[in-house]
Amino acid sequence: MRLGLRAAPASTSGKTAPGEESRVITAKYNIADRHDLRTGSRLFFACRVEHLTDMEMTLSVPVTGEIGDAVFVQVKALGDIKGSVVKRTRTGFVMSISATQAERARLKVKIDWFEKIRARKAVNKRLHDRFTPTNPHSTLIFGDGSTLRCFVVDMSASGAAVSANVRLEAGTPLALGKVVGRVVRHLPNGFAIRFVSAVNVGVLEDLLIKPSI
Repeated sequence: MRLGLRAAPASTSGKTAPGEESRVITAKYNIADRHDLRTGSRLFFACRVEHLTDMEMTLSVPVTGEIGDAVFVQVKALGDIKGSVVKRTRTGFVMSISATQAERARLKVKIDWFEKIRARKAVNKRLHDRFTPTNPHSTLIFGDGSTLRCFVVDMSASGAAVSANVRLEAGTPLALGKVVGRVVRHLPNGFAIRFVSAVNVGVLEDLLIKPSI
């Protein structure tokens, strides 16, 4: 079942230097106070924080909203951040942060601390089973030939975690970019895909991050 919000366009940005993916900030967000009609719980999608200050945040997302829509973001180590969409970008949107003066001061301290911690980390993705792609935007291709833009949270030689504006049953066959697989389970912000066969991590990102059709 697909949900009624527009998908963000795929990014065509270039690759970053080795180890840079370790400095990516992944998070989850709710937009326009969307709720899951089945459970009544708040509906979250995965996202990536591209830029963050105590005043505004730029997110790369699988699903965008409209200018003025309320946004609730949960960032590990930084906590909950609330605001609203003030500008749409090619891969997501910019949100203004709603906070009191005291809350904004605390957020600034957290951001400064977090940036120092991130700057010390330089992890080579070849040493880890799972890693985040430089460009998280890709395309799902279904058995009937239809396509849907999606957001790759992380990936490995055997599968990937994906967030998209759709709910798929376990066992659903599909392709993520150029790699064929099946949905194996649901995640809090999306679902997990297991590839039909293992993929060489050296070419994995080039195969997964296929431009939207």
